[in-house]
Amino acid sequence: MTGRVLGVELRRSSAPAAGLLVGLLGALALYAPALTDQTSLWDTQWTSLAVFQRITLVVLWPLVLGAGAWQAWRDHRARVVELLATTPRPVRQRVAPTACALAIALVAAYAAVSAAGAVRVAGATSYAHLDWVAVT
Repeated sequence: MTGRVLGVELRRSSAPAAGLLVGLLGALALYAPALTDQTSLWDTQWTSLAVFQRITLVVLWPLVLGAGAWQAWRDHRARVVELLATTPRPVRQRVAPTACALAIALVAAYAAVSAAGAVRVAGATSYAHLDWVAVT
C-alpha cells in the first residue's frame, strides 16, 4: 500500500467525517457532566479519566461500526467492488487503504478526546504517572 493511495483515501473517503464525529461526540460525552458540575466523576484522578473514557466507548463503538458499514455501502453503491474485482490482488489488499484510513482517523479522534481529558486532569491533580494509559 503506498502513501499516495492512503492520502487519497484520507481525503476522499468517509474517514475524516467519521473521525470528526467520533471526536466531537467523545469530547461532548467527556465534558457533558460539566453542565451539572459533576466533572469530579473523572477530573480528580488519571485512573478515573481512563475509566470514564472506557464508559464513553459504549456510545462510540456503535458509531465506529456504523462508519465502517457506511464506507462499505458507499463503495458498493459506487460499484467500486466490481472495479476492484478486475485487479489481480487479494481482497484484503484492495480494501486495506480504505480500512487503514478509517482506522487512522478514528484513532486520532480517540487520542484527541484523551488529550482533552488529560489537560483537565493535569490541572486538577499534582500526581502524574502513566499507569492509567494501560486502562485506556
